[in-house]
Amino acid sequence: MESPIQKLPKAIFHDILSSQPIQTLLESKLVSRSWLASINDPAFHNLHFSTADESEVTLFLLAFSDWPKPKLQLAELGATEEDTAKTVKITTQLDGSMLPDFDLVGSCNGILCLYSTVSDDPLYIYNPFSSSAHGKELPKLTVHDTNTICRVVFGFGFHSRTKQYKVVKVVYYKQSEYDFSGGNPEAFVLTLGTDDDEWRRLGRIAYVLAGPASEATVECRLHWKSWNLGDEGVVSFDLETEEFQVVPGPKDCSSFDHLVNLRGNLSDVELSSDGSVGVWVMRRYCVKESWSKEFAIPSHVPRSYSMEGGAPPTRRKKNGIKGRSFKVLWEFKDGKVLFLYRSKCVVVYDQVSGGFEDVCIRGLPQEFQAFVHMGTLISMDPVSNTQHRA
Repeated sequence: MESPIQKLPKAIFHDILSSQPIQTLLESKLVSRSWLASINDPAFHNLHFSTADESEVTLFLLAFSDWPKPKLQLAELGATEEDTAKTVKITTQLDGSMLPDFDLVGSCNGILCLYSTVSDDPLYIYNPFSSSAHGKELPKLTVHDTNTICRVVFGFGFHSRTKQYKVVKVVYYKQSEYDFSGGNPEAFVLTLGTDDDEWRRLGRIAYVLAGPASEATVECRLHWKSWNLGDEGVVSFDLETEEFQVVPGPKDCSSFDHLVNLRGNLSDVELSSDGSVGVWVMRRYCVKESWSKEFAIPSHVPRSYSMEGGAPPTRRKKNGIKGRSFKVLWEFKDGKVLFLYRSKCVVVYDQVSGGFEDVCIRGLPQEFQAFVHMGTLISMDPVSNTQHRA
């Protein structure tokens, strides 16, 4: 028997459901078959995401550990300060035989992009909250001689005007027998959801990108740190024009560690010798003079930090260094900043009070990479009519 709410017109029913958080929607699938069908409707997925403002979108901490075997975990952020965050179990074949050894390219609109660390192929796209229990394998990239590949740098993003998701690969080739950084880089791009679902060669580029993946998406452009640009230090990729461009960095870039999108602005994190961290923000995109040091985070060792543990002795991989001593993850609307300390502790810094608060998350590995992931129901099938954000 249908409940009164189910007798409403479909558009009104969807509108009511769209105001619910992601976890409530997942639980609501069990109410009835009609509720399940409504929540699994791609049109509803787009409505749920496009109508929610930042305060209504559920944010998760995405923790990825590659030791002793790859593992993804999610923990909901921002319940209450008194609550202890709980991990959300991810049930996916990606943790098993489909992709036994994988790493994370990035997260965009609730969709994850993963790649095989054995051969850099295949790549998968996957939404841990979608009705699909497995990821979608992307076409493999064919190069003339795979034995000459030294490393690969990735990027994954969405353009709000074209409504297209794209995956970028920059391949660096060995220049000598003992070459570990590679040269003569060649760029390729894959547009998802098109009839011509194949990698396209963009040609050679002149930039030595820091891998293994782009760090910040701002103005519908992917951004990497670069090793060969001196004070400029940042390279972007326009997801519409498919062009690489140098973005001016803040002053001397030698002490800057990583990029991050903070409230829609390209930001660069500066590490100091005394353990403090400076956060520089570009208020006007691509205008060098608009860089300014917005705030600093004092040196802090979390109470929960321990040097003990069974983590491997090095975090360097063939595509780039993954572990960092400090990584800024997110800035909330109230100005609080979420960061990861030495790949082991998640901490919130309050810019107003100057205080620190450890984020207690049960069940996480001793060492992990962390990202902020947006909880959505968006699926990549089909993607032609999506109304997602950049």
